[in-house]
Amino acid sequence: MLNGVKLMTNNSYILTKAQDKHIPELINLLCLMPDEANTIYPPYNKNIMARYLKVVVNQNLVLILIKDTKIIGAIGGSLTRWWWSESKMLVNSFLYILEEHRTFENARELIMGFNEIAEKNLVPLIMATSDAKDMERKDMLFEKLGCRKLGSQYGIGV
Repeated sequence: MLNGVKLMTNNSYILTKAQDKHIPELINLLCLMPDEANTIYPPYNKNIMARYLKVVVNQNLVLILIKDTKIIGAIGGSLTRWWWSESKMLVNSFLYILEEHRTFENARELIMGFNEIAEKNLVPLIMATSDAKDMERKDMLFEKLGCRKLGSQYGIGV
């Protein structure tokens, strides 16, 4: 990514680091995620979401995918430690793309962009999916991206 912005080839999508100004739109996008999931989640609280997003956005740990000035996809997470070790890892908290924009190319750009953040921090990337829907397709996506399956999670650099 050049200065945190990448114009994707062969389409009009832009991959960029989220900024504070994106948080309200990002919250609205991410509220769609549990509604679509094949799992029962607790109700979301937009104030809690805003506080969390403020922290990870300011740590440059959130990437957004934009088309025609609208956020259509996002990935973000936290740098944390393995529970048994001093070693850190980058763990995703969310990965969501609006259904009409859900392509391999868009998922790859978000995930591999997130992996660049892990590489810059010299840590592995751990991706988890908390939606039990369509697991075979998710397995194939992560396998295509060179991820190693770790139970119900996927890793790069582990």
